[in-house]
Amino acid sequence: MSLPALRLDGYFYERVTLDADPGWPADKSPVTGVNVKVEVGQHTGQPTRWRVIMDVVAQPDQKGQPIPYKIALRCHGFFTVAPREGLKADARTLVQITGASMLYSAARDMVLTLSSRGRFGPVLLPTVSFLRPEGVVPREPHRKGTRTAAKTGRVQAPKSGKRPKKR
Repeated sequence: MSLPALRLDGYFYERVTLDADPGWPADKSPVTGVNVKVEVGQHTGQPTRWRVIMDVVAQPDQKGQPIPYKIALRCHGFFTVAPREGLKADARTLVQITGASMLYSAARDMVLTLSSRGRFGPVLLPTVSFLRPEGVVPREPHRKGTRTAAKTGRVQAPKSGKRPKKR
């Protein structure tokens, strides 16, 4: 078994708010909307250490349906990126996607646990994808035998060692 590329060293909640809305009609649907803000920072003295701060706020869906609880929390997570060949450039992306996913999972569990003892019963926040977090520019797919960059005009040779035909 090998060590994972990203390790969660610990986390804590700075703020957790779960207020029951006394005006919530029990026949309405549960929480379907959530606003998540993620901040990622690298330790200045230890480049393999990272921190993620996540703010989660439950909100009504697009139709404005009321929700049973006013939910807001702030969580801090601490991560270590395993030093690996070729991972240095992608460490921030790894933390933004995988680290944020780990932290959001913990936040969902916290809300579920607290709301299960609440007036309107348990609430499970919807799942969220961090595959394209703000500030991360998606890379173009790289295919064998295609141009690597329009500026250079160079062609990437396939791994077989054969050169592609010139056009």
